[in-house]
Amino acid sequence: MHNIYTTSGFVIGSSLYGEADKMLFVFTRDFGLVNVIAKGIRLGKSKLRFCVQDYSLGIYSLVRGRDIWRLTDARELVSSSADKLPSPKERSLIVSVAPVAGGDPPVAERLSRIRRMAEERNEGISSRRGGSDRHINATNDLVFGLIVRIALLLRRFLHGEEKHEELFDCILKFMEFCMINKISEKKIDVLESLIVARILYLLGYIGDQKGLNEYLKSIEINDELLNLLQDKRIVLNREINKALSESHL
Repeated sequence: MHNIYTTSGFVIGSSLYGEADKMLFVFTRDFGLVNVIAKGIRLGKSKLRFCVQDYSLGIYSLVRGRDIWRLTDARELVSSSADKLPSPKERSLIVSVAPVAGGDPPVAERLSRIRRMAEERNEGISSRRGGSDRHINATNDLVFGLIVRIALLLRRFLHGEEKHEELFDCILKFMEFCMINKISEKKIDVLESLIVARILYLLGYIGDQKGLNEYLKSIEINDELLNLLQDKRIVLNREINKALSESHL
């Protein structure tokens, strides 16, 4: 009998596989980056097809195979598709946050909090939105674009099944901030520099940097920090570009 492993994860991409399957690339908290076959996921009758969309967070039950994993169950916690980011018209940011047996309670609890905060934020925006829907939708597109770029960066730098809880928690904190905050275009640029630098730092591509260590070692993100880093973005980008160039990846 095969053992079933349940873990939280972030779907950083996928590809078609066979006639009705998909190969999922999932960055998990417990196993690192895993390649997962989702059998029959492209069939209309599949109950899991909406739970494994690209760039979503979820709880995934997996069976380990010789070379790849096989998906047995999934529960989407946060959908990051552009049309599901917090807005007055979209109330269902999180499809479900009910914990799955064997799942990671801290993740489920944090995402429950995200749902509550997103709902409160939506109520506040709805009460004062006036003619701001177009601006909100444009902001959602920018945030979604950032999430996609972060997923592509992870696909570029993650190799094999190597557990990295600190990096996963960093990504979770980033997703949490994106889901529950209204982010200006200017702050999105700073946020991207910060999260990319943190990823490269945690993976060892950026070393200790005087004046930056306190920001790179932390996973916390808030408006005050983004305002503070406006003047340090040039330095962050310089270290990022140096790391990307020297990585040869």
